[in-house]
Amino acid sequence: MTTFLSVLLFSLILCVAAQQRPKIQETFEAHGFLHVTVDNKTFVSGNGHWAIDQPHGKGIERFEFWQKHQFNRHILNRYDLSKDFIIREGTCHSRAVKPPMPTQWQWLNDASYGGNITIDGRTFDLWNETEQDTDMKRILAVRRTAPNTPVFLRRENATHVITVHFEQFHTRQPHPHWFDIPTVCNHTESSNIKETHFQPPKDIQLASKAEVAKLIAWLRANMTKNPLDACTAAAACAAHIAGDCHCPYVYGGEEDCCNTHSGGLDCSGLCQYSYDNCGHHDIPRTTFEMWDSITGSCGGCSPGNTGPCRAGDLMFYYPSSQGPDHVMMYTGGGYAAECPQTGEDCRVLRPYPSPYVGCRRVC
Repeated sequence: MTTFLSVLLFSLILCVAAQQRPKIQETFEAHGFLHVTVDNKTFVSGNGHWAIDQPHGKGIERFEFWQKHQFNRHILNRYDLSKDFIIREGTCHSRAVKPPMPTQWQWLNDASYGGNITIDGRTFDLWNETEQDTDMKRILAVRRTAPNTPVFLRRENATHVITVHFEQFHTRQPHPHWFDIPTVCNHTESSNIKETHFQPPKDIQLASKAEVAKLIAWLRANMTKNPLDACTAAAACAAHIAGDCHCPYVYGGEEDCCNTHSGGLDCSGLCQYSYDNCGHHDIPRTTFEMWDSITGSCGGCSPGNTGPCRAGDLMFYYPSSQGPDHVMMYTGGGYAAECPQTGEDCRVLRPYPSPYVGCRRVC
């Protein structure tokens, strides 16, 4: 009898311990808080709103950031039309996408149980999964009493952590008006703006190894305690990455290769990375965002007139309907650092004359 009770008790414990894998619908509406950190430094927080109808190829994500209104945006997915729309500060940019629309929660099929936590008497189960190709890790928390409703979702890689705390999550069909294309997008799509996409000219003037060494020494000597410290230091960082390490161009790249000898940077990634390492953590990530949100005047700085330029000034090239398509950082002495395009390394060179758009000053 004692043996039978022991076996029964053990079986009950196993049943209780077995956790129910979440099965979340691909059609839902949700609201919550969004928090983003970069390199363990607080970056931005705000509200998030989501409406997803994945089976029909429609979705929208709307973000409203506190005290960082220049980052507010909403992204409209219309895979049924083979397009995405990114709406920000009254402008709309579109890009082609290929159906079907990616699933939101399929990764849970491969997730492993990560234990539980108890907060205010409520138990939450954690589910973890890491993408092998990207090293992106996901952590989902669900209430044990409602395993198919997410409470928070955390996505992280080597540099970024994005955490969503869901206040409301409704598995229902969103209203069709959620997915209407805003008027501003129709206007942008029909606008007659002449676009040119970045291709660096062939007749560039690269800095020699000796010139790079002299430039970096001058920048480091001028990193004194004054308001220009961060800009001068950012220019020194960019010159080192581009002139000493010759990091490769990687589209969407955000990783300095000087220490790891891997990874790479794109044009805006070089600028943001350099400033982020020198105390300016609010520099936006993309060329378009930099051009829109950084408003400091460079006092007439241009490729043909570098006299007014200061180390750390951002020089923009190639106009498009979305904004400038390329950016490089002025490093002083008539030179700039840039990461040009796939197949080439970042470099220090004389800024080429055209098609120049303008300049923005951070400090």
